[in-house]
Amino acid sequence: MAALAAKQAYSRREVCRWLEITERQIRSWEAQKLIPALETFSLADVGALRTLAELRKAKVSAAALRKAIAALRERWGGAGNPLSEVKLYSDGRKISVQFAGTKMEP
Repeated sequence: MAALAAKQAYSRREVCRWLEITERQIRSWEAQKLIPALETFSLADVGALRTLAELRKAKVSAAALRKAIAALRERWGGAGNPLSEVKLYSDGRKISVQFAGTKMEP
């Protein structure tokens, strides 16, 4: 992943290879409005995708992901991308949030 810092934009193919996810999975997250539809990804976007991939591997349901992200967006007035601004992690099949060192529920 050291090569990531050298570039400003990363192709879908590169991101899929690095995160061991499929193009289909990215399209699904885009369709669910979990991430914006992009042709190339910034480093922050890659971090958001990594978070989604880790949560899905932890068997967090897509419905729980949508609910948590919607709650975070509502809390912050829809500004920004919660996936790249806070740390989301699996607490069993539940999602927890860490922001500025504080753990909270989404």
